[in-house]
Amino acid sequence: DELFIQDIKARNKKRLRHHRWRWYSLFCLCIMACGAYFIYDLPGFLETQLRPQLGIEETEYSLLYTVYAIPNVILPLIGGTIALKVGNEATLLVTNVLVTAGQIVFMFGGDALSFNTMIAGRVLFGLGAETFYTLWATVISEWFNDQEISLAMGLTATVPNLLATCSGIFTPTIVQNDGIKAGL
Repeated sequence: DELFIQDIKARNKKRLRHHRWRWYSLFCLCIMACGAYFIYDLPGFLETQLRPQLGIEETEYSLLYTVYAIPNVILPLIGGTIALKVGNEATLLVTNVLVTAGQIVFMFGGDALSFNTMIAGRVLFGLGAETFYTLWATVISEWFNDQEISLAMGLTATVPNLLATCSGIFTPTIVQNDGIKAGL
């Protein structure tokens, strides 16, 4: 039975590597990564505007990154184990729901100037983001053959970083002109 299952998985993997939809999937993966990179960097983009309104010091503000980082010391391992049991695509979907929910909570916290709510949003975001980053490499290695993996990995690394850089340039200006809500 085990050999039969491995044979089916190998055939499905081979079929995936030749399907044209994988390029559309790569595009969607890049878009999801852009969102995750933007959300990760957002507190840094908005620090000069948000910190005075929240009435907190720099070290306290840095908690927005600390609460993201602490669970991610072990979460990618747990996420990888879950992906083995339920599949990469399903786990990728769950991680993206966590990333989105985390940003929504963070946004409401920023709008209400509630630092604790913003922290809760960053925790949710952190629960999904690093596992997402781990899984995207796995999914790409399954979907693309040896000659295409470098291009696919390069795109998923370059496009989000490029857009995150642009966000770092434009987000503070948007906030300055239109307020915190527009930046969140």
